[in-house]
Amino acid sequence: MSDDRNEFENYYLRFKQSLEVLAASPEEACELLGHYNVAFETKSDLGYGVNLFSLSSCPFTSEQRQNIVVLLEALETLPDSVLGFTDVPSESLERMKHPAWVPLRDAAARLLVELQPVSSANERYFGKGAA
Repeated sequence: MSDDRNEFENYYLRFKQSLEVLAASPEEACELLGHYNVAFETKSDLGYGVNLFSLSSCPFTSEQRQNIVVLLEALETLPDSVLGFTDVPSESLERMKHPAWVPLRDAAARLLVELQPVSSANERYFGKGAA
């Protein structure tokens, strides 16, 4: 069980960081990911979130699970032109400014608030939060 908990906490931390990138402004998202292939990396990293559900220590409520799934499904509607590879900072920024990201940013921000209890527990797990 402890290995499962460790796996959940590590994967959740990465998922939360990816949500923070998505919720950020296009400029902040590019800065957070080093201006490298930001749109593709953001979508790809968030896609692994569904794997959290299979871990027995996953504390998500059914509503949280549903809202994660809704966000992941919405990511699938992004146009291919937004997701193409680029290592050019100005192209990454332009792709993150596409209007298709706006509702996804809003959804990610709401999900971060909804997941705050899980995030707080995750911070405590890694010794970063108050006991």
